[in-house]
Amino acid sequence: MKQRMLTTERMNHSASLALQWLGQCLAVNNGAGAAAYRHLWRGWAAPYPETTGYLIETLFDYYHSRQDSRLKQYAISCADWLVQIQHADGAFPGGVGVRGAPVVFDTGQILFGLTRTFAETGDPKYLQAVEKAVGWLVILWQTDGSWKQFSYVTNYEPSYYARVVWAVLYANQYLRSAVVNQVMQTALQHYATNITPLGTVRNWGFNPDEPAFTHTIAYAFQGFLEAALLLEDADMVLVAREMADRLLQNRRISGHLAGTYDENWKGNHRFICLTGNAQCSALFSRLFEITGEARYREEALWLLNSVLKKQCRDGALAGSSPIWGAYLPFRYPNWSLKFLLDAIALASRSL
Repeated sequence: MKQRMLTTERMNHSASLALQWLGQCLAVNNGAGAAAYRHLWRGWAAPYPETTGYLIETLFDYYHSRQDSRLKQYAISCADWLVQIQHADGAFPGGVGVRGAPVVFDTGQILFGLTRTFAETGDPKYLQAVEKAVGWLVILWQTDGSWKQFSYVTNYEPSYYARVVWAVLYANQYLRSAVVNQVMQTALQHYATNITPLGTVRNWGFNPDEPAFTHTIAYAFQGFLEAALLLEDADMVLVAREMADRLLQNRRISGHLAGTYDENWKGNHRFICLTGNAQCSALFSRLFEITGEARYREEALWLLNSVLKKQCRDGALAGSSPIWGAYLPFRYPNWSLKFLLDAIALASRSL
C-alpha cells in the first residue's frame, strides 16, 4: 500500500525541508514573528501573531527530537516578540501584522506557544502573559458559554472556537484555576450543541452559511477532542471520535478529502486543502494513540502521504492543491508547514 512508502527517512527529509523554510519565514522579520505566507509573485507577507504563537510548540518539539539549538532560539524569539506586542488588557493583535483589532481565536491560539515557552524555560514573564490573555478571554466569555465579541467575522460565532477552549484548558494546566476549568467546560458544552446527527457541526466554517474548509473542520474536531481529554469528559471524547469516523468514511468513499464540506457532507472536490489534510492526519494519529485502532493510523499515514507529495523542493507547502484552489490561492502559509510537521512527528511515533 502507498502508506508503506512513508518511511522514517522520507518523513525526516520532508521535516528538514519544512524547518529550513520556516527559518526563512522567521528571518524575513529578523525574528520579529513569522511571516504569514509567501505569495507566489508578491513575496513575503507581514508577520502573523496567531500562527507565530502555535508555531512555537512545533519548534520546541523538533528542538527536542533533533537537539538543534537554533529551533529553541527561534521559539523563544517568537515568544519574546509576542510578549512585546501584547495589549495591556491581555489581548493580541488579530490578523496579519500588528495593527489589527483583537480576535478571540487569534489570542486563544497564541496561548499554546506562550504556555509552552513557560514550560520550557520557567521564565515567569511568559506565564504572566498567559494569565493576562486567559483573563481577557474569560472576561469576554458569556454565561451561555459563548464568545460573541471580537470575532473574525462580525456578529458570527464559529464552532471552531472549540480550539480556543482547548487552548485555555491547556494554559490552565499551569494557571490551575478551578473557575477557568468550569467556564471552559460550559463553553465546550455550548459549542457541542452545534454538532448535528450527521457528525457535522453548524457554523464550522469561516463564514456563516458557507461550506467549511477541512482546515476549520479539523480545528473544530481537534478542539472538541483535546478539550474533552483535558476535562476527562469521556462522552465528548466519544462524540469527537464519531465525527472523525464520518470524515474518514467520506474520504474513503471518494478517495480523497474534498477541499470543503457543507453540513450534509457535500464536498467541493475541485481542490484539496493541504493544510486541512495535514491537520486531519494529526487528528487520526491522535485517535490511534488514544484507541490503538489501526484504521486511524492507516488514515493518518494516507493523508500525510497525500500532503508530502505536494511539498515543494524548497520545503514550502501551498494552502491548496492546485495552488489556485479556494484556500489561500497562490500562497505558501507558515501554518501549512506547522501542521505538516506536527503530522510527521505524530506519525513517526506510530511506525
